[in-house]
Amino acid sequence: MTTDTGEFDGIAADERAAYLDMRRRVAGTNINGKTLLATDYLNHFNEIVMLLEIIPECPECFADTRSWTSKDYPRHFADSSLSEKTLAIEAYGCVPRKYRVPFEEIVDRLDRLIATTLARLEQALDANDADAARSLCAEASRSLQGLVSLASAVIHGDVTALAQAEIDAVLSGD
Repeated sequence: MTTDTGEFDGIAADERAAYLDMRRRVAGTNINGKTLLATDYLNHFNEIVMLLEIIPECPECFADTRSWTSKDYPRHFADSSLSEKTLAIEAYGCVPRKYRVPFEEIVDRLDRLIATTLARLEQALDANDADAARSLCAEASRSLQGLVSLASAVIHGDVTALAQAEIDAVLSGD
């Protein structure tokens, strides 16, 4: 296996063998061979985005939206029916810090944005304020999609996508 320049950045010397072994094991799967992360996790967030997009036309679907719960990466795969779920969970333990840290920061931002949005949306719906609900859903959907795109970039090995200004721009809708 050839190595990239900087391939071992953020990987302790004693963890390199495990990383290289895991890279070999995930070859040919939907788990990225460089980052050891899988885009399947993002389906968890795409689900809530779709639910939020339905709410303005179908406010009675809010109960389904409200029942969405955050799942960390291992829990998502443990609960999934994917054939490679065990490997995805195991690979997560070998994800290099330079990918894991920004990935987990984005997931944390996604979770916080969803929680805030659902609380604000519940208030708007309880007040029968359809305009506020529509605006909240559109704004949240746009921001969540931007953060999901950033998470996807990390999964594919692009940590340069995580400049704080970019994340802030996504969250503010700029």
